[in-house]
Amino acid sequence: MRKLVYGMLFLFNFAVVNAEVIEIQNIEQTLPFLEEPNTLVLWDMEDVLIDSTLMIGTGAWRKSLRDDNSVHGKFLKEMDLLKLRDEAHNLLTIIVAGSIPVKPVEPVLPGIVEAVQQRNPTFVLTQRAIDQWYSTPFREVDALTDRQLKTAGYDFKKSILPPEWSALDPASFKNGVFYAGAVKKGPFLKALIEKTGYRPAKIVFINDKRDQVTGVEKAAEELGIPYVGIVYLHCEIAHANYSDGAADLQLKYLTHDKIKLSDEQALQKWELLKNGDPEMEKEYARLFSMSERLRSHRRLRSGSPNL
Repeated sequence: MRKLVYGMLFLFNFAVVNAEVIEIQNIEQTLPFLEEPNTLVLWDMEDVLIDSTLMIGTGAWRKSLRDDNSVHGKFLKEMDLLKLRDEAHNLLTIIVAGSIPVKPVEPVLPGIVEAVQQRNPTFVLTQRAIDQWYSTPFREVDALTDRQLKTAGYDFKKSILPPEWSALDPASFKNGVFYAGAVKKGPFLKALIEKTGYRPAKIVFINDKRDQVTGVEKAAEELGIPYVGIVYLHCEIAHANYSDGAADLQLKYLTHDKIKLSDEQALQKWELLKNGDPEMEKEYARLFSMSERLRSHRRLRSGSPNL
């Protein structure tokens, strides 16, 4: 009889602790999942809360920096500099993040976040570290993060802080942002909850990458907490027409001339270049001259962000 009771309790707990992962394109599709009391709501940052106002800085652009077949990747390959790909990626992305303004991924997002903040604990969970940008030490990542969120219209300092989280480690939490750093988000969250003892009624996590969403799903299951994982695909769809060539022109004008070309201007110049326009070819030669690019990559090797 005792075994039967234990078995029924196990089945009951299994049924109560549920998890689901869904894909959405528009953030308003999350609203039904955010209203239950004591729901812990966690947002990824890039391509979920914020997006670049130009092609450079978008997820599509960041991905292209690691692609051997992109304009950037082909140059590294031609110059036998593929070993510098990670360093180049880190330095170029921090330069662009510090130079190009951001916007909310959807205009309604700041208002939705603010409304959720009034009901439930709501925070950012980012793979950034407070003092490191990807694998490169950088002392002001938290200040950059605060500035980007403020520019896009968010204030996570206003979020409800559970009593169990009143004394969080300042090395990984600041102004409503959790910095997971080198630790994947699932293990980071599991360790946080186990250490502090905070038990939300449900966890909702919004991220643009399925592996991160399923990683937090695994953590929630191990913790015995109901979970909704949301794969937010708005940016992926919005940047489907991303132009690698035009974005690389934006990057070179920014790093060489400190000029921020609009997407429209960059696309026009890229079309002129592809069609063999003599003036644009001359401009291209100036921007992409061998000596200038070699000097840039020597600066990369020296660790200077002043491209």
